[in-house]
Amino acid sequence: MVLPGSKKENDIMIKTLRLIPLLAAFLILAAPAFASGGDYQSQLLKKGSLVIGTSPDYPPYESLENGKLVGFDIELFEAVGAALGLKVEWSQMNFDNILVAVPAGQVDIGVSGFTFSEERAKNLLFNKVPYLKTAQVAFVQADSPIKSVQDFPGRSFYAGLGTTGEAALKEIEGVKINNTMDYQIAFEMLSRGQLDGIVCDVAVGEGYMKAMNLRAIAPPLVDEENFIITRKGNEKLAEAIDAELAKIMQTEAYENLRQKFGL
Repeated sequence: MVLPGSKKENDIMIKTLRLIPLLAAFLILAAPAFASGGDYQSQLLKKGSLVIGTSPDYPPYESLENGKLVGFDIELFEAVGAALGLKVEWSQMNFDNILVAVPAGQVDIGVSGFTFSEERAKNLLFNKVPYLKTAQVAFVQADSPIKSVQDFPGRSFYAGLGTTGEAALKEIEGVKINNTMDYQIAFEMLSRGQLDGIVCDVAVGEGYMKAMNLRAIAPPLVDEENFIITRKGNEKLAEAIDAELAKIMQTEAYENLRQKFGL
């Protein structure tokens, strides 16, 4: 038993502060409600760990800096894992591979800007608490003749394989979809004129807009919300994560995290 004010309790608090500075205030106050055991524990791949699949080519949500995972999703779900009393293990893979890895039981959950769709829900379980509102927007070069969606037919656009952005483009007749690369390479191709446009999360595109002299096409193709995905049958795990997300999203630390990443 850890007594209030004891050296052991203080050591735990110091480690938490080092883990995620922006969410430390929440983690100190929030007792790990499920850490003592519960039905969701039996749904984890590894005892005491939460294995998360992510595609780190999507700043500000998840990306690599000097080989280290960084981003809004990374910090948020490190905090969720800590609140559950679990060690978070990140598994990096392509976005479309996460959609396969989750139902195959290779990871516990997928966190990579997933939005709900009826098609995805046939094979996956979505949690019930969306952790962010966002939109899929088309970005083009600032001097592009493309002014609206009516100008898309005959043009070459990139959208990630299996994304809602790709689904939105498929509904526009005559659009050429190129998605054999990741987002970072796609933006480089757009800047060199090898693509006419990219459809992605609004925050992702805005991150490249100034540096690459890009322009957003209004209105958004899709307004959406971000969720986690897990295997069918993992209802208890999804409920446990939802409970912690709901608490975190009511804190000032959550708003500070959004501001840090421009969301």
